[in-house]
Amino acid sequence: MLRALFSRAPSPDLKTRLRLEFAVTPPLIYAIGDVHGCLVELHALEARLLADARRLGLRPLIVLLGDYVDRGPSSKGVLKHLINSTNDDAVRLALVGNHDDAMLRFIHEPSGNTSWIDFGGRETLYSYGFRHRDFAADAIASGQTARLIAERIPKLHIDFLAEMPIICQFPGLVFAHAGLQPGKAVDDHTDSELMWTRRPWREGEGDPGRCVVQGHIAGPNARLSPARLILDTGCYSSGRLTAGRFVNGSFDGLLTN
Repeated sequence: MLRALFSRAPSPDLKTRLRLEFAVTPPLIYAIGDVHGCLVELHALEARLLADARRLGLRPLIVLLGDYVDRGPSSKGVLKHLINSTNDDAVRLALVGNHDDAMLRFIHEPSGNTSWIDFGGRETLYSYGFRHRDFAADAIASGQTARLIAERIPKLHIDFLAEMPIICQFPGLVFAHAGLQPGKAVDDHTDSELMWTRRPWREGEGDPGRCVVQGHIAGPNARLSPARLILDTGCYSSGRLTAGRFVNGSFDGLLTN
């Protein structure tokens, strides 16, 4: 059922994204923090998660928390892997992060979104075979960059970036790239807030009965409390990709690559 949701057409104005809510929580969920082009580490972590799931005798849902591109060396490879993953041992759900959304906006309008290049996009473009001169100011202004995008970035990758949901909710458990604001209803959050807000870590902060699982804010270790988990451990610089395990809706430990 989760896979079928990806067949939904993307929003043409890039302003609204699909929001998922389910009445039943899968017995085993793994949530993976920001990947940022680190394909080797993603392969290693997924292998560990699948082995862990086999040990538990459960077929897991793997929720990826966004930011698959930028900064690391293999953004193209990460997107290709996520698109082509059809392992029957798990169901994967990839949520959008701010870097993924920024890449999509650059693809649609390079001249209006050049800030993405220095935001990590340079490394992403290199992974697609671009050279520096291919996205220099004169190349963007002349339309050369747009032509190369059409040639080098597969439509399947562009559609995947456009179709990713922005949030996934189960009873008492919420997954979103940048998390939620305490005391604020989910429906009152804009897409921008769910991708971009950087709320400082405060031990014990959160809403009763709701555990929010996010990435987006890199640190040397995952930050954990009953109401909020941050799983971004800066893989592109640290080499550590982190996942949280949830059994019957409750947090049950961390795994790394």
